[in-house]
Amino acid sequence: MRGVVLVALVLFSTPSGAGELPRGLVGFSSATVQGDAGVFGMTAACQADFPTSRMCLTTEVIATQALPALSSSDMGWVQPVLLTGNTGPEGAGTGGALVDAASGHAVPVSGTLSCQSWINAASGIGLVVLSNGGIGTGACDTAHQVACCAAQPQLLGDINQDGNLDLADLVLTRRFLAGETTVVP
Repeated sequence: MRGVVLVALVLFSTPSGAGELPRGLVGFSSATVQGDAGVFGMTAACQADFPTSRMCLTTEVIATQALPALSSSDMGWVQPVLLTGNTGPEGAGTGGALVDAASGHAVPVSGTLSCQSWINAASGIGLVVLSNGGIGTGACDTAHQVACCAAQPQLLGDINQDGNLDLADLVLTRRFLAGETTVVP
């Protein structure tokens, strides 16, 4: 019976769907770069501190479950996930805007939230994530750390996905094995 419970814990705690584990913020690079470092330059800054990481997307920062220890002064460049729309104060009445999916920051379609795809430090703005999780903007000619994301490990056996391996998970597993429930959260 113990072997069956162990198999059930492993089977039902595996992330749903095929593919890689979800990514989340693992920290900020110790190196600082201006907005013209390019995506590869920003990823290199991340990998110097976190070998399997890359520059974060804003949606990955928002979805981070295992929060790293951060200093209150940390602030890092983050890659926007852009949607098109006529929303946000900057987009209203302009014929459309680029809107970041996570923060709602918007610029007219002719604008940028990534220092012109991370190649121009002379002008413009890019998105930065703050140590409290807020997303703001930074001048491209200012050096900032880089927000670094990597695959977030899942806690095997955390059936109810509350971040703890405890009695509640055992009860859910027992109920499932007894046929009392067919749905495992």
